[in-house]
Amino acid sequence: MPPEATASDSAPSLAAPEPPPGGIAISPLLAAAIALVLVLFAVSALLYRRRMAAVDADEAGGYPAETDGDGEDIAAVPDSAPRIPDAPPETIPSPAPQFPSDVPEGGGEPAQQPAAPVPPIVVQAPRKSDSPLFDLEPRRLGVTLVNATLTYRLQLTNTAPRMLEDIAISGDMIAAHASLPVEQQLGADGAQFAPLHRIESIEPGESVTIEGDLRLALAAILPIRHGQHRLFVPLARFETSWSAGEARKARVSAFLIGLLPDGESDRLRPFRLDLGPRMYPDIGQRLLTAIS
Repeated sequence: MPPEATASDSAPSLAAPEPPPGGIAISPLLAAAIALVLVLFAVSALLYRRRMAAVDADEAGGYPAETDGDGEDIAAVPDSAPRIPDAPPETIPSPAPQFPSDVPEGGGEPAQQPAAPVPPIVVQAPRKSDSPLFDLEPRRLGVTLVNATLTYRLQLTNTAPRMLEDIAISGDMIAAHASLPVEQQLGADGAQFAPLHRIESIEPGESVTIEGDLRLALAAILPIRHGQHRLFVPLARFETSWSAGEARKARVSAFLIGLLPDGESDRLRPFRLDLGPRMYPDIGQRLLTAIS
């Protein structure tokens, strides 16, 4: 009879495979772990490289280089590049007399508002010359539905050592506005003025006082708009001509007219046309130019 099969003869062999000659067997889990460690090391090395580049740039006083996704420089700034200082503040010239624009209804004290533009030239006339000393005193300004009327008093004083003869005074009133050329507003463009007064002569040291009015049609006023307000900034312009010996001389003077300061500022204030007809007795003037 054939011999009986035993359990050891029928069971499959569980012995481990023999390693290949000259090598070491590596399981799949161990290989994956090694690969992960290598990846983490590479990432750490890249982060360390970028960090050291930023530290080097800070210590040199420059800027860290901008890099792309691969760590390559895109627009690196050299460490020796100078830093550009902040631009100095712009120098703004001192303005000519300016005006707040808000006068409350009922004639109360006005609130301070942005100033209205006025001609920026300020040139005082010489005191000791063959020119008569010209002093304007504005008395009042009235606004009606038709005209704006400035009532004034003029005083001319002869400061020259000789008599002045045949003194003629002409003039007008216009509205100051930023859209008009400065020379035109000041009467320095050869403007023709309406005759106002004539004085036969003024002795040396003598003064002569005269009074008059300047009228401007309301329709001819170019107002300065500030919100709902319509502002009027009058310019009174006078041309004085005279004879000193055989010479004939002339001078144009431009005066800014406005409401007297309210105590918080020394600036004249404009007139509001949107308040309707009214009389303004408390007014003053500023000499803008005296052009001979």
